[in-house]
Amino acid sequence: MSLTERYELNNPPIIAELVEGEVIAIDLERGSYYSLVGPAAEVWSALIAGRSGQEILAAANTALDQAPAAKLQGFVESLLTEQLIRRAAAPSGSTSGTPLAPITPWPQDGLRFERFTDMQDLLILDPIHEVDDEAGWPKPVG
Repeated sequence: MSLTERYELNNPPIIAELVEGEVIAIDLERGSYYSLVGPAAEVWSALIAGRSGQEILAAANTALDQAPAAKLQGFVESLLTEQLIRRAAAPSGSTSGTPLAPITPWPQDGLRFERFTDMQDLLILDPIHEVDDEAGWPKPVG
């Protein structure tokens, strides 16, 4: 990961929403969901808005410190590994020239997320797309 790269939400199959300071991201293909809070939610929001790692570090006032940069890189790599985000195909024009709001500096373990699989069976059914005409309820595919 380069600090100049830009990212976007890996949609589809990922959907995400910021609710009261917590990002909830759902992988509709694999049925996992994720929770990001605090600085991780702020960094997530900046990443999917097309901000680079350099911009995020500057907004957190940590640009000169190597430890936060390494934590940010590790966090982004984890998001890429989970396929929650992807590298942006083209540079985002919507954020150029607009300063990024200050981001809370993250503690040593602040950039992390939790992954949950307890609702995989329900999420994989995807009631929006796979509905049985007779029963009116989703049926498993495969």
